[in-house]
Amino acid sequence: MTMLDDARKRAKQNRPAVKGKPPATEGGSDSLNLTDRANGQRLVRRDGVDLRYVGLRRKWLTWSGNRWQIDWAEVVMEDAKATACELFSSAIKEMQAIGELLKETGS
Repeated sequence: MTMLDDARKRAKQNRPAVKGKPPATEGGSDSLNLTDRANGQRLVRRDGVDLRYVGLRRKWLTWSGNRWQIDWAEVVMEDAKATACELFSSAIKEMQAIGELLKETGS
């Protein structure tokens, strides 16, 4: 477990209630399009309760466990990278599953 994971775990235990819910998906585990907007929606679904963007300040805020603070450590960027890596890993698994099905059917 990295320091970032540990900090996120502690923060989730003390975060305030958040109104609203992540975007709904239809179909499989991730039926969002392969676009920048959809990747943003994936980020919100994965880490949205810990992230806020303040347009007037042009700054990202992260939940520290007690309060919102400016994201000087670029946690949001790391979360976005992790979201992209998860998408890539998911695509690899799906391709492997398709390969196995093709082998089974002799195609």
